[in-house]
Amino acid sequence: MPQSQLLSSIVPLGAIERPACPKCHVQMMLARIVPAFSGTDLHTFECTLCNNVLKKLGACEDWRGPGRW
Repeated sequence: MPQSQLLSSIVPLGAIERPACPKCHVQMMLARIVPAFSGTDLHTFECTLCNNVLKKLGACEDWRGPGRW
């Protein structure tokens, strides 16, 4: 089983666009990324103002190069 790593050590967070909340229009926070299927991750965003949750599919690259997972 792979060891846990900080998300910021695996993915450059500036590369992931944070959407505006569809309810209150505040920029949402990235809460988690999980593999969905080959080449795609499921990104879960949470609004810190109204607690709305938004899930979006995003293309992924292989971040598991040398020294990763």
